[in-house]
Amino acid sequence: MWGDFVLPSDPAAPVLMVAAGIGVTPFISHLRHLGLPMVGDKIYGPDPDAFLEFVQTGQTPELTARLGLPRQALHAARIAFPWDGAQVVAEVPLAPDMQAYWDALPL
Repeated sequence: MWGDFVLPSDPAAPVLMVAAGIGVTPFISHLRHLGLPMVGDKIYGPDPDAFLEFVQTGQTPELTARLGLPRQALHAARIAFPWDGAQVVAEVPLAPDMQAYWDALPL
């Protein structure tokens, strides 16, 4: 299963929960080709000029405004794996910047 789509009322900011079965970079690239660029991603995000601008000027307030966040909106809320005969589970809340972005979405 690749996950479920949870779409806010603003289709420009879809949210995707994924159980990734392939590497993260190819998955992000595939999402962009499907018209679902990642918030904050300078290479595969919504703005094709963002990476070159970042290299030339660094992270500016204007670039952050266009991308939504100054970094990729990736978060592993839960991870589980076997270790030494037991199941290890770690759960982590969203980082404050991602929580603020999430809270501002028109869901």
